[in-house]
Amino acid sequence: MRCGRCRGLLESCLCLLYVGGRVASEEYRGLLVEYGWKFPQLGIAERELGTILKPIKSIDVTTYEVSVRESLSFLERKAYSYQWDVPEETHRRVIQQLKTRCFPEAYSVKVEVLIWNIKTICDLVHWRKD
Repeated sequence: MRCGRCRGLLESCLCLLYVGGRVASEEYRGLLVEYGWKFPQLGIAERELGTILKPIKSIDVTTYEVSVRESLSFLERKAYSYQWDVPEETHRRVIQQLKTRCFPEAYSVKVEVLIWNIKTICDLVHWRKD
């Protein structure tokens, strides 16, 4: 199927979404903002898209536990793409602050697959541009 204004041949858009927990990561982001870091605005994040546009299907895949120690280790290594451009000095200061905070030992993360009709997404994108 071809979308009238988009030149795609796909019928569906599939998104793998991780929901919940992420306490240390959210704290990291908050501290970056306090230090004046501005996140680039790249459009609508997948997790926000689900609140704007109802998917045609939502599938709960699994739920798993993540240790905060492991999460902090990933953050410290700048494992997430949103961290790659954070200046090293800012990153180091944020990590030092995170290590002094109290977090639960672990948290749960739910994995979902969301599926949208591509034409509906194209219509939304074009409507937001107009």
